[in-house]
Amino acid sequence: MTFLIMLSLTVACVGPAEPEDGLVEDLPFVVNTASIFSFILKGDKYSFEETYDLTLSTDSSDVITTTVSITEWSGTDTVWATIYTVSDSVVTPYTFTGNTVLVTTQAVTDSTQPKKAIIKGNKFKGVLEFVMAKN
Repeated sequence: MTFLIMLSLTVACVGPAEPEDGLVEDLPFVVNTASIFSFILKGDKYSFEETYDLTLSTDSSDVITTTVSITEWSGTDTVWATIYTVSDSVVTPYTFTGNTVLVTTQAVTDSTQPKKAIIKGNKFKGVLEFVMAKN
């Protein structure tokens, strides 16, 4: 009898459902290594301002490919991503106000070497994927 009670309690206990896409709502997933910086977020009216010191190891022979994908956009908010150099000069400012796919490449020079990223959103609802990869 004790075995049946324990079995029914074990079967009846259920944890939270696993996210279908592996993302937890309103919790950024970040990878920051010598060859890639990745910021992925599934937001539900989520406001954020995240600053990252990039660990991308680049020199003048490198090219950085930046890929941005925003899907499931809902609302009237804006997402900003700004990449800065060592001297705090802006390398590239990005502004997004809807679903988009963008791929850019940029040769690395002393004046474009990325060192910091600031990513902001105001009540963002959707999925944001921002990836910078060294080629």
